[in-house]
Amino acid sequence: MNLKANESGRFSRRTKAKTQLLRLLDEKMLSVRFVAAVAGDCVLNDEDNERLSEMKKRRGDRIYVDFLFALCHKLFLPRRAQTLWHSILIHKKQLSHQLGRTVNISVATLDYLTTVEQVLEFPVLVSEPSMATVAEVAVKDDLTRLYDHTTFLEKLREEVKRFERYGHTLSVLMMDLDHFKLVNDMHGHPVGDSVLRQMSKLINQNLRSVDIAARYGGEEFAICLPQTEDRDAYFFAERLRKQTEELFNDSFQVTVSIGIASAPGDGTSAEALIQSADQALYHSKQTGRNRSTAFRDIMS
Repeated sequence: MNLKANESGRFSRRTKAKTQLLRLLDEKMLSVRFVAAVAGDCVLNDEDNERLSEMKKRRGDRIYVDFLFALCHKLFLPRRAQTLWHSILIHKKQLSHQLGRTVNISVATLDYLTTVEQVLEFPVLVSEPSMATVAEVAVKDDLTRLYDHTTFLEKLREEVKRFERYGHTLSVLMMDLDHFKLVNDMHGHPVGDSVLRQMSKLINQNLRSVDIAARYGGEEFAICLPQTEDRDAYFFAERLRKQTEELFNDSFQVTVSIGIASAPGDGTSAEALIQSADQALYHSKQTGRNRSTAFRDIMS
């Protein structure tokens, strides 16, 4: 029982850390330059002030969690993070006075958390571009280099927030390779892995810069199409389905079944959209496979 609790706790911490890594990837929100400006190291411009105001409204006290994670890549509870942030600002001022020169927020944070609070052991300095690269690797599936399940959900939730704020359309595709177990059984797992990599490459070739794709699990993929209504999402799904047939035609047959859901008609939350798209995918599977089904069509 304790082992299960410990595993659950570790999984929860990994998920939270991954969420913060995703925030770190958004340089406009959590760049060290921006945090330094908030701390007084440089002047906040109009864009920074607008961004800070938006973050305070949206994140509340969790904004201090974001600041500290950007600086030292460690998670703290919101109240603890707020206390540490203000203590670090005081420490920064004291260090600057003692040394007779301005000490920036990164140095003050590192010194305070290692020598005063002693919550960091053997810290490693990593440049912001390098940390962004590490973050990108951490949130992607090892085999396909698409986003993983957890990351896709987080990013989809962010897109739903944008949909709620601006009223843009939003569509989700759930995709599953047909009879994939036979590929592994007949040709071996290395060939199966190659199929998954080729499929992910094909998906990437069809994406816009704003689209989000993930290996959702096993041979299942998920795609988020922001600002895309159900009709256009269906055309996208059909193009991808046909290209999948053509891609593997020379070796052995690989086809894909797809389910499509669109906001607001098929759901207004990430979970609801995924559930609707999953039901549409199930319908594609049950009615012959190698087809695309929109959730609205099975409900009409």
